[in-house]
Amino acid sequence: MPQLGDVKTGKELGYRNHWSQFLWCACRDCGREAWVVLIKGSPKNDRCSKCAGKAKRGKLNPMWKRERWVGKDGYVWVRLYPEDFYGSMASKSNSVLEHRLVMAKHLGRPLHTWEMVHHKGIRHIGIENRSDNLSDNLKLTMKGSHSRE
Repeated sequence: MPQLGDVKTGKELGYRNHWSQFLWCACRDCGREAWVVLIKGSPKNDRCSKCAGKAKRGKLNPMWKRERWVGKDGYVWVRLYPEDFYGSMASKSNSVLEHRLVMAKHLGRPLHTWEMVHHKGIRHIGIENRSDNLSDNLKLTMKGSHSRE
C-alpha cells in the first residue's frame, strides 16, 4: 500500500500515460486516497471525483442555469438535491413542483406520492393561478378525491 506523498510514473502504475508523474494523496473533503497526476509539481486535483462533483453543484457550477423556473403548463419547479430533507420528493432530474414543496414545509414532512396539492384560487376567483404558491392558497388532498372537487 502506498504512503501519502509517494510519487511514481504512469509506467510504474500500469497507466497508458507512461511518462507523467502521479502523487498518492488524500481528498481534502472525505479523505479517500488515490493516485493524482502531477502538473508542474502540483497535484491536478485536491478532491476525489465524487467530492469535486458536489463542490461544483448548483450556483458554484459555471454552467449553472437556474434553481427555479416555470414549466410550459404554468407550474413553478424548484431544484432540490437528494441530501436535502425534502429530497425524497424530487424527480430523477432533482426537481419538484414548488406548491408541493411549500405544502411539505408547511406540514414539516415530505409529501407521499399519493398526496396531491390543490390550488384553491382564493385571490382570483374562478382562476386557479398555478404560480400562487402561498400556503393559504394550497390544500392537501388525496389522489382520488382531487378530481371530484
